[in-house]
This record gives sequence, C-alpha cells and structure tokens, in this order.
Amino acid sequence: MTTAPALSATDAELTARGTATLLSAWEAYARGCAGAAVHRR
Repeated sequence: MTTAPALSATDAELTARGTATLLSAWEAYARGCAGAAVHRR
C-alpha cells in the first residue's frame, strides 16, 4: 500500500485560501438576494 505525500502550507497560504473560500461563499449568497453584492477592495 502506498502512502499519500504529506501536504504542507504556510499560515499565509492557509489564510489566503480561507479568505478566498469565504468570499466565494458570500458571493454565492449574494447571487440569491436581489440587489446584494460583495464589493472587493
């Protein structure tokens, strides 16, 4: 049996991925609400 390689990420990478996921979720909610939008800076 083979073992999958260990994955590693820095705190900054994990934070960036988490932020992207959160914004994507908010955008999905906004698409379901008339007049709602997510404004990115």
